[in-house]
Amino acid sequence: MLPRTIQSLGGPFQNEEPIVDPESEMDARFGNRLLEDTAQLTRSAGLTWFSFVTTATAAPTTLSAANVAVSGFFGSGDAQKPTVEKAATGVYVLTWPTEFDDALSDVTNMESVTETQPVVFTFATQPNVSGVTDGLARVSSLASNVVTVRVLNTSFALSDLGGTATISGYLR
Repeated sequence: MLPRTIQSLGGPFQNEEPIVDPESEMDARFGNRLLEDTAQLTRSAGLTWFSFVTTATAAPTTLSAANVAVSGFFGSGDAQKPTVEKAATGVYVLTWPTEFDDALSDVTNMESVTETQPVVFTFATQPNVSGVTDGLARVSSLASNVVTVRVLNTSFALSDLGGTATISGYLR
């Protein structure tokens, strides 16, 4: 989702006439507040949380979608999950689609406001590692919709941590 301003959302608006029925009409001031709050959210909120389970299978291999989870602005279903490829021991490449249609894309009479959102990550937090084997993970590369995560053991060597560790992270 690209950062927005109230102007890019069509505002600010002014009332043409006084509000007659507050049940069915919204004062422009309140609409402007909603638009500004929404615009601010597009500039600060993270786009997605992700997690995947490492594998002991030799590289290259693609992780099963059942071992990948995602939750974010684009959704949390299979279509929104990245493809996770193990490129080498301890090296995982996550690739999201380059764009998503927003939730209004299949809604009748919403064609004029439907948008296709580009997937462009600009920063990542330090990924978390959970499971029985101690280790750490870090994002080593972040390029638009492709993220490379390196998984390390406690000796700081690349490792799959037994193929059972869950790596989770947050992207903006």
